[in-house]
Amino acid sequence: GVAFASHVCMMLLAGCVGFNIPADLEQATSAKKMRADLRELMSPSFVMFLGVVWVMGTCAGVIANFLFVFLLELGGSQSLMGLSLTMTCVSEVPVFAVSGWVIKRTGELPVLLVALACYLVRVLFYSQMEDPWSVLLVEPLHGITFGAAWAAATSYAAAHAPHGMTATTQGIVSAVHWGLGSGGGAIIGGLLWQSVGARQTFRILAVVAGFGMLLATAALWLQRRERRRADGASGVAYVKVEAAD
Repeated sequence: GVAFASHVCMMLLAGCVGFNIPADLEQATSAKKMRADLRELMSPSFVMFLGVVWVMGTCAGVIANFLFVFLLELGGSQSLMGLSLTMTCVSEVPVFAVSGWVIKRTGELPVLLVALACYLVRVLFYSQMEDPWSVLLVEPLHGITFGAAWAAATSYAAAHAPHGMTATTQGIVSAVHWGLGSGGGAIIGGLLWQSVGARQTFRILAVVAGFGMLLATAALWLQRRERRRADGASGVAYVKVEAAD
């Protein structure tokens, strides 16, 4: 009631502010240029990256919507759920603080690969869990599966966005993660929960996380190949210019 009404009011207020932000008409993008930019953006490695983002969103959606249900089935208390949520939130802080330093040294895709490996560990642990309090052993991994992963995803999107499409690219990544991934994960997770049970649902999610690791590996390989081709093309162009001079 009150909470929903407050949310609607705040969203309307945000919409009013957004619509009154002055637009720079000189930088307005034509439909033709938009299509060209999207073709440039949707390279094979970026499409693979979006697949990785979808897998992360799916894992996040299932965990966020059904982990506490599973803890209740195991006899967990509300205090345990609150403590678990606190641990996940606290774990994000140091990871976000160092994520930029890590990404600069390793690149985004290796960070996403590690995050998916942590998702794999988490969901396999859930599938074998008997004591609800043991969930606290793996909840700190949330700092990597969300903090490091989201920092890497937004950094990758910003680095690969065509000129003038940074916001659009971030919107695409967010839609894939929170919409297709997290939203779809909640729906599919609920159907699996009813049909095969909690433990088997987490095991299936482990397979999905493993698939995401394969996608991240493929995206990393494709990205390196695309860079080698770009460097080769630049070298050929430079040689032609030198020859012409």
